[in-house]
Amino acid sequence: MSRTKQYKNLRKFHGILGKAVIAGYIQWKSNKSNWEMGHFEGMGYASGGTSGERVQGGDNTPPQERALEIKTNDKSYNALCRRIKKAEAIFESLDKNRKAILDIYCWGGAPWHACAHAIGQKSRTGFFSAVGELEVAVGKAWEEDEDRVPLT
Repeated sequence: MSRTKQYKNLRKFHGILGKAVIAGYIQWKSNKSNWEMGHFEGMGYASGGTSGERVQGGDNTPPQERALEIKTNDKSYNALCRRIKKAEAIFESLDKNRKAILDIYCWGGAPWHACAHAIGQKSRTGFFSAVGELEVAVGKAWEEDEDRVPLT
């Protein structure tokens, strides 16, 4: 049974899922940045130039090659990259008002009234309804695309 069939209120489910994707995206980008800077110590990988198999000629694999090898072959890193790409595709498909809510309110940390003014919303209720609609739209898009973009 799919997880959406377990929920009686699909709108609420999509809203929660969308909120998680929006919040998770920032953490995913941070994790990817750490990977790309070569911070493997906390991930169970050895650091420095003494790790890795010996290359022809007797020298150990240089750290840059080891990092590239880990990034290329690590399932967690590749899944993280797919997750980020999928979220970015969803965010790109949003209209300009929803993108503004993401940039200004969700990720920018501006107060609701500043973002509401930027998108032409006059009331607090109307603004937070727009935020809810954004979360539902992101959640639906994430759920619909789940089978086409495997995350593991």
